Amino acid sequence: MIQLTVTKYLNVRVGEASVNAPCYQYLSPGSLLEVDGALYHGDNLFDNDIWYKDPAGNYYWSGGVAVPLSSAGINKTGIPDWMVNLKIPEIWQLTKGEGVGVAILDTGININNPDLTFDGAIRYAYNKENPATADLQDVVGHGTFCAGLIASKNKNGPVIGVAPDCHLYVCKIADEEELNDQSIYAKAIKFCAGQDDIKVISISWASSITEQTILDELNLEIKNAIDKDKIILCSVGNASSFNDPGPLFPASVDNVIGIGAIPLEHEIYPYINEHLITIINGKGMQSYDRNNAIVVFPPGTSQANAVVAGIVALIISYKKIKFSQQQILEMLKSISQPQTFSLLDFNQQRVSKTLNVLDPNLLLNLFQA
Repeated sequence: MIQLTVTKYLNVRVGEASVNAPCYQYLSPGSLLEVDGALYHGDNLFDNDIWYKDPAGNYYWSGGVAVPLSSAGINKTGIPDWMVNLKIPEIWQLTKGEGVGVAILDTGININNPDLTFDGAIRYAYNKENPATADLQDVVGHGTFCAGLIASKNKNGPVIGVAPDCHLYVCKIADEEELNDQSIYAKAIKFCAGQDDIKVISISWASSITEQTILDELNLEIKNAIDKDKIILCSVGNASSFNDPGPLFPASVDNVIGIGAIPLEHEIYPYINEHLITIINGKGMQSYDRNNAIVVFPPGTSQANAVVAGIVALIISYKKIKFSQQQILEMLKSISQPQTFSLLDFNQQRVSKTLNVLDPNLLLNLFQA
């Protein structure tokens, strides 16, 4: 038995998980009820067909209740500190991302890692005439690392992803540290937009784009994907030198959701533009490299973006409704709090920057509303 909190006026349906079943009473917000804990499929309301049942045989639509989340009794052994701090284990009581397709546009994936299972039938790679038969093997390691943060199953080691039960899709857009083809972003996004199961597109591989025709094509394909309710998250990139303050893409394209990392005080602050929605602490994140060794990368926006992509998958999986890009953007804003940092700018001057930092408590509240 589990206890639920009613979050909106809720009809009690007798004998059947249906809006046409008899209803003799309703429960007001704040009411408590006990159910058997099983999930039942019934009438679909707002793209949600999950219902609960109490011992008397009454049914309650899951969209009108919340499961009180608690840290009590959760075994957090082996779960990394950054994940515990984000309260991901509490959210796992409700969902681990099942039913949500996440595409990662990066340097591929180590195809021999048993913790990184992905859909092998739907794949894309930049260097093949027929991307569906492409070799996705990662020779750089960046894609494998980010894939682990999103979806590692934790079957054979201490690495576990934020949404380990999501459906992972791999789009290989690079084999080296730099893109050989700047138009690959648009091509890969177009591919993802055509796949019904893909809901989230995670792009942690940022690059400069100089040709306007390529930017126009990228803008078009991003718009088309968003029109199909694909959620596109992009790392805003890490500043690597004082003489390189130019924008990075796709994060600098209109309508994408830009994700950053909390910068270290002695470093240059990351590329910041109007599309930077929230940042998280990327310190101490470990995942797999190209050889399946477990490594810890320095804090960066690539890792942060992968983690937020996993969080978005958890939200979509739990809410069981279709979200638009704008709705997810506003949701991420609503669970972030402003924080001021003293950082170096590109002119090596100390500046104050106020950035929105994802708040773990506000994140947890999303799963109790």
